[in-house]
Amino acid sequence: MSASEDRPFFDKEAACPVCKKSTVHQYLRDYAYTVEKRDEDLFVSRYHWAKPEFENYNLQFFHLWYCPHCHYTDERKMFITNKPDAFKNGFVDLKNALLKGIGSEPLVQAVLKHIQYPAETFTAQYLLHVLAVYEQFLAPDYARNYEKIGKLYLRISWLFRMATAQDKSDEAVEKDIEAYFDLYQKLQANLMNSLHNLETLNQWIENKIETDTGNGYRFWKKHAREFKQNYEWFVGLWDTALPLLQNYDNLGKTIQMEYHSTHKNPFESPFQEYNSFQKYIEELKTLWKGVPASESEAQKLAAHYLFEAIKSGVYDTKVSRYYSIMRLIVHLYQRLQQYSQALDKSRILIERLEYFDRTLEDRIKKATSLNEGTATVDRLNKNRMKVREMIRDAREQRAYVLRLKTEADEKRALEIFHSHRDCTPEELAELMRQQAIEEAVIKKYTAELESEKKKGLFQIFKF
Repeated sequence: MSASEDRPFFDKEAACPVCKKSTVHQYLRDYAYTVEKRDEDLFVSRYHWAKPEFENYNLQFFHLWYCPHCHYTDERKMFITNKPDAFKNGFVDLKNALLKGIGSEPLVQAVLKHIQYPAETFTAQYLLHVLAVYEQFLAPDYARNYEKIGKLYLRISWLFRMATAQDKSDEAVEKDIEAYFDLYQKLQANLMNSLHNLETLNQWIENKIETDTGNGYRFWKKHAREFKQNYEWFVGLWDTALPLLQNYDNLGKTIQMEYHSTHKNPFESPFQEYNSFQKYIEELKTLWKGVPASESEAQKLAAHYLFEAIKSGVYDTKVSRYYSIMRLIVHLYQRLQQYSQALDKSRILIERLEYFDRTLEDRIKKATSLNEGTATVDRLNKNRMKVREMIRDAREQRAYVLRLKTEADEKRALEIFHSHRDCTPEELAELMRQQAIEEAVIKKYTAELESEKKKGLFQIFKF
């Protein structure tokens, strides 16, 4: 087997579309892998390499190419296309800015000091992605490719996610630890329930013994000593069992600590002169506020800029593209637990799809009345069926987000309810509205507060 055959890529020399100088890049082979699972945010969470020799490589590390001469960093397709200027959204502006030189800019200096290419580690990939997204902002507002910016931030969020993930053996250990504590908690709950049931039974028996007349027979009292001995024996077992139960908890926590002590997150590991790569990221963030320091920050920036792409209107006539991007935005806000934002974007998506549906309906009627032909009407009907399927899917997504928001609202509403019982129902409702809690949840707790206050008033008059 040649050296090239044990790699999922081949070396390809390509001229930079900006400075025209050549660099050798790693070109991922088209059939080197098979995607087995793609998450809703497009992250390939499970894939299979075509050959076992490829297992040491990370599929996500082949997306960006880098020119060491002018520092242009972008998707592979931008290096291999014959007409890079045909890519609108600011390539010409970006090209001109790069040709003037960006090496003197503070963020670029800080990144270039540690840049590696090929970028074969999480930290190297992070720096490459930060450089790529920073360069996209060199174009003026009107010419920026906001979809590309959003997707670069999305890819950065994947890097954070992968950096905190474990290899397959570690994943198995982590799942085993979770299973251990699940079983332990069931054992603990059952033992505590049994102890509670024992106390309830004993109290019931003692009450029976105390009030036992039995027409002279005294069915309960004559066995009082046996009942007491049995109870004390059981209590003795509990006194032995409870420390053993605690030992199970302690052993589980010890194993968990041992596991975490061996887990290496490259973002938390020492980096150059910094205590950790995360500390280095924090320094970069002082140089440019667009540097994300966590997965959630990257997701938030991704959602923001993807929606900027939507607002630019470039997808107003591209139904499938509009739908896929908006659906992704809704999902990102859902992952961030920003449910109000998710529901707002979901509403916009559904309204837009319904507009597309009505437009197609009118177009079908017109085509039919003008006798434009069966082929045209059939094509329009197929397009409308696709749009209506999108509407069903978008409504299902919205219902799921609404369910998650309601569950989260219930928890927050309960906390507010317990800490503001002295409020009037109207004041309580206003406090909950300030937290953007759903009206159905607000109504439930204000009704409960009203009921409590009425009962309290009743007790006063009864006294």
